[in-house]
Amino acid sequence: MKTCEISIVMPAYNAEPYIGEAIQSILNQQNCPRFELLVVDDGSTDGTAKVVRSFKSRRIVLLQKDHNGIVDALNMGLTRAKGKYIARMDADDTCSPERLAIQYRFMEAHPEVDVLGTGMEWSTGGTFSRDGELTKEHLLQGNGMVHASVMMRHESLSRLPVVYETGYLHGEDYQLWLKMTTNGFRLWNIPDVLYFYRQHKTQVSTLFAQEEWDVGKRLQAMYTDELTCIIPFCNEGDEIERTVASIRKTTTSVSILLINDASTDGFDYRSVAEKYGCRYHQNDENAGVAMSRDIGVVLCQTPYFVLLDGHMRFYDAGWETRLLEVLKANEGSLVTSNTVPFHRDENGNYDAAESLTECPKTYGTHGAYVNMDEPGWEFTAKWTHKQLIPLTPSGGTFSPPEGAGGLSPVACVLGAVYAASKAHWQRIGGLWGLKGYGTDEPLMSIKTWLAGGECLLIKSWGVGHLYRDKNPYPVFTANLIYNSLLLIALFSPAEGKERYFANYAARVPNAYPAALALFEEKLPEIEAHKKYLKSIFQRDLNWFLININDKVK
Repeated sequence: MKTCEISIVMPAYNAEPYIGEAIQSILNQQNCPRFELLVVDDGSTDGTAKVVRSFKSRRIVLLQKDHNGIVDALNMGLTRAKGKYIARMDADDTCSPERLAIQYRFMEAHPEVDVLGTGMEWSTGGTFSRDGELTKEHLLQGNGMVHASVMMRHESLSRLPVVYETGYLHGEDYQLWLKMTTNGFRLWNIPDVLYFYRQHKTQVSTLFAQEEWDVGKRLQAMYTDELTCIIPFCNEGDEIERTVASIRKTTTSVSILLINDASTDGFDYRSVAEKYGCRYHQNDENAGVAMSRDIGVVLCQTPYFVLLDGHMRFYDAGWETRLLEVLKANEGSLVTSNTVPFHRDENGNYDAAESLTECPKTYGTHGAYVNMDEPGWEFTAKWTHKQLIPLTPSGGTFSPPEGAGGLSPVACVLGAVYAASKAHWQRIGGLWGLKGYGTDEPLMSIKTWLAGGECLLIKSWGVGHLYRDKNPYPVFTANLIYNSLLLIALFSPAEGKERYFANYAARVPNAYPAALALFEEKLPEIEAHKKYLKSIFQRDLNWFLININDKVK
């Protein structure tokens, strides 16, 4: 089929009595650009497929799969869709002949809108009609968009790591709208009644009305939390449960999101998520810790988040309250904790720090700095015991606050506990460009400082961190070196870039050619990202090195 402007995704399960009318209402569309109709037969046991095949139009594509529910059917349709826009349609409803044309014209005229819904008429009488933008605040009062009436921008959906989530069956659309508005996408309704909703005893909304209500209430509760613990991991085994249990032991007022980065150890991580009430997402392929963290931030439902490794321990109740106070008072900053190191021997036994019942009063370090002095190690992080005097808004200094909970700026975060607002993370571009493992701490720290924020240490807060000799996942040297080259390109002036590249070539001559090839392949995108960062930066690398980094190394 030639390229099309609109892909209509129609999931169907035992829809034989009605699907013919639904298909015909799509084929009857007038003044509409080229479209395709993707009918996803979710393992029907009646004559649904036969009815679909009775239509000879080449615009209809029948996709068949084993019965596994509407969420998988929708995602399968999205995977196969070719259109610039994705329109939804249920297999037991009909729509106006002008529906697609009206929505298409609106979307073409309003590129800022990501999803467009229409008014609806029930077959038993009555209509739903709403005009204007639908914000997260509106959605928390109830789902104000007719899912099957929407037209969505395909490019917008492609920016989400997952569109419809299996954990929200019978509320998958409501979850999608909340997720999109939380991440800055714009949803809009037009009042035109263009969709006709058939009511009958076997429809999903009738059979599962209570489930829809329960999922809706659960989503509203989740999206009114303020802080999410995002935990990307690969092959961590029982460490994940120990980490999550320690969070739940110290607070019940945070959401927890587990990002399984394609683990291969056979451990049942989903059962841990279910046991402790965590959201769970599994990457189809190993994406690496940086990309998994970015995925987690997109899926995060709250305005603030804290990134963790899968082998951490929390000790003191109330840590989230203090953290939220600091985040809200420092919206453009990155906030971290002290690190309480512990170890596990080859027999699986932990040292004393793992089982502490309260946070110790002394720590192994106070933060880190960016190593710029060792040739071939530029832009990597190193621990330091030195502390900075906090900056004032005017750039001067003042004495650090006294008492528990005092703050101290650090040049670079390190230790696997990093908190920020979603707004700040999105503004600085998160961990864009990194591959696999390594250099994420210097990247997010330098961008935060150059964008006008600070990296702040809560001096009284310590989080346990398992230190081990070997990672449970592969780390590729070429990716590590590429990541360093990325930071050099983003932050260094031209004269520094050449010298730093040469230093890496000398230190790792075997891995450098592959790393350089990865870098050169992505160079146009790197240059575009660098241009964007320059537009938001208020400081330069020289300012950071002189005023912040050199004072603590």
